[in-house]
Amino acid sequence: MDPNKISKPDFQAAEQKIQEDHKKEVERRLSRMAWRSFETDSYRSNDYRNEPIPDNVLFDFDEIFDNLDELEDTDDLANQTSERLKTAENAMRDLIHENFVTSAREYGRLMKAESDNEIILKNAILNAKILTGNKTANRSKKAPLPDIIRGNLRKIEAQKEKLAYESPESYTVVKGMEFRNHIKEVQNNEMVTTAYVKSKYEELRENMEKGEPSFIHGHLGSGKTELAIMTAKHTAISNAAIKNAREELKKHIDNHPGLSGKECRDALGRFYRLNKTKLEKAFHDGDKKTIESYGPLIISGSKDIETQDLFADKTLKLTKFNGKELLEHKEDLDSEIKKWMDEHQGELDELNDKERNLRISEESHKIVELYKLKNQAFGTEVEIVENAIYKGIKQGRPVIIDEVNTIPAGILLSLNDVLQRHPGDQCYIPGVGPTEIKEGFSVTMTGNLPYGNVNYRDREELDPAWVDRLRSKIEYDYLPMSKSGKRLEQTNMEGNELFQAIIAYLADRQGNLELPEMEKSLDKIFALCQVAHVSQLVFKGDWDESKTSSGDTVETNLEASVLSMRGILRVLKEWNKGSDKNLDQALWDGHIGQTIIPEDRKTLLMIARNYGFFSDKDGWKINFDDESINSSISLNRIHPGAFYHEPKPLEVYSLREVVDAVYGKRPEREIYPDDIDFEEIEDLADDSIDMEDLIEAEERIKETSKTIKALEVLAEQCGCNNTDSSDEAE
Repeated sequence: MDPNKISKPDFQAAEQKIQEDHKKEVERRLSRMAWRSFETDSYRSNDYRNEPIPDNVLFDFDEIFDNLDELEDTDDLANQTSERLKTAENAMRDLIHENFVTSAREYGRLMKAESDNEIILKNAILNAKILTGNKTANRSKKAPLPDIIRGNLRKIEAQKEKLAYESPESYTVVKGMEFRNHIKEVQNNEMVTTAYVKSKYEELRENMEKGEPSFIHGHLGSGKTELAIMTAKHTAISNAAIKNAREELKKHIDNHPGLSGKECRDALGRFYRLNKTKLEKAFHDGDKKTIESYGPLIISGSKDIETQDLFADKTLKLTKFNGKELLEHKEDLDSEIKKWMDEHQGELDELNDKERNLRISEESHKIVELYKLKNQAFGTEVEIVENAIYKGIKQGRPVIIDEVNTIPAGILLSLNDVLQRHPGDQCYIPGVGPTEIKEGFSVTMTGNLPYGNVNYRDREELDPAWVDRLRSKIEYDYLPMSKSGKRLEQTNMEGNELFQAIIAYLADRQGNLELPEMEKSLDKIFALCQVAHVSQLVFKGDWDESKTSSGDTVETNLEASVLSMRGILRVLKEWNKGSDKNLDQALWDGHIGQTIIPEDRKTLLMIARNYGFFSDKDGWKINFDDESINSSISLNRIHPGAFYHEPKPLEVYSLREVVDAVYGKRPEREIYPDDIDFEEIEDLADDSIDMEDLIEAEERIKETSKTIKALEVLAEQCGCNNTDSSDEAE
């Protein structure tokens, strides 16, 4: 091409193009040199050892700086999002703390209101003249006040339940306090008052406070007698505490005249709580005087019991010799012996100690024999020995007749008059006569009635007319428990009250739980409770499922070997948190192996296998098709190999975690901090810094870092490692 024919602008453009191409070639060569040098240094230092050396390398400086700008923007966005999340986290932490504090205060307020209403109820029942000015005591059926107060108590209970579901924190507070109360009950050797137990407890306590008779009936091992004893003890303690508090209030008013009604009520409440705490501690410590004064009087029913065993015995008591009391005769004898010793003092002084004592003993014997000859006439009187019913009536204490239907029907008829009277009334005591019933007296009876296929031996059929006199007949069943589904599959975990009670026995005072392999242990204990529940259904005749999930046929009958609460606790004691054996072996050693009825043992094994116990993979060899198994089921036969058990390390759950495990999932959060826009933060995170973006940004940072490192090596080789030399090179 002729340069003279090219216009000047075209020539300049062509020259610029040549210079740019030359520049790119120079950059390409320098880049390749730098990359080779960089790779050599990297291999020496083991950095990027797996990176291949490119055949063609060209640094795009514009792209490098664009990447840096984009990465800087991404970093700024991440920092901005992090700050917003940090702000949200702080706001949530403040909200959670506030929820815990507010819930705890509200729960405390409700508990205080519950206590105050109980005090008012006691005063209404016992006719607290100081506060009400009533002249005569009125029973609940005549005066509405006790029923109104009981209504208030039910409202408070509903408010506590509502509070539990206001937030996840309030759920932990309410259920956590409830669980800690269960632990306290265990430590006091009392029943765990789950929802079912509490409903029966309140019904029975109301009857006791009114002085009305109750009959608790149900199956063996359900806890009827324990319920009666616990309720009677609490009622007796409350009655004693309010009586003592009223006496203290009288003295307080005398010492502080002019107190307002509120000040009197506050003082009464304070005195009541102090007295109640003192009595509860005395009961817990086993103080004999307190237990004998306020504890329930218990009659163990039997077919050999007589009327006098319920009320009073009469015996002859030797009272007088020759018209004198026994103490008077003793004083006369002492005087006679002293007179002889004074008269023979000189003679006694001449004897050594052994001879002196022998001489006094011989003479004393002669004096006594002579005195007896002079006073042969004596007198007697009839003495009444008070038994449980009579003593309870006189002292105002609750009476429990255990296994009442073992007592002959004719003997029970002697209770007719007592069962129809109330505190303050006169009742007839056989062999004694009319006697006033003191406040606090009540009669509670327990019994096992025949249900379905279950017939209890040596039980009397209760007379319908006699049963009709019992105003309250309370059926008490085993604790509720789900029979289907694993622990984590439960939709109503709170309804598994047997599991709740068992975990309360295993937790420490603060509500923490320590078990080996926590989740596995909880699953296994839950399955154990299901085994117990199904055994109870089978025992009652309420089990309709003849096939298990593994295909085994379940006998719909247990004669006596039901796995009750006591049985579960024996199994857990045998297990000892897996220190020596697993729960399968503990179930055998603690319950099934102790069963003396072969058919019951077979049924229990079938039930247990259905819930994961005694599986073949664990070395258990149980063949239910073998007919001989009905007559002989020994441990060696069903587990022929040796047991190998390796204790697992213990894990700890806090109270919050225990609440989640025992009561189920906490409610969803509905209220969030007002000044935090969680939707904006969520959108920002979703749009800009999701996981793929973070991974891509990390790769780009890695590549850019390598490029910059290569340029630094190149600059160092060219001597352009500072600003001045760089300017000179240009």
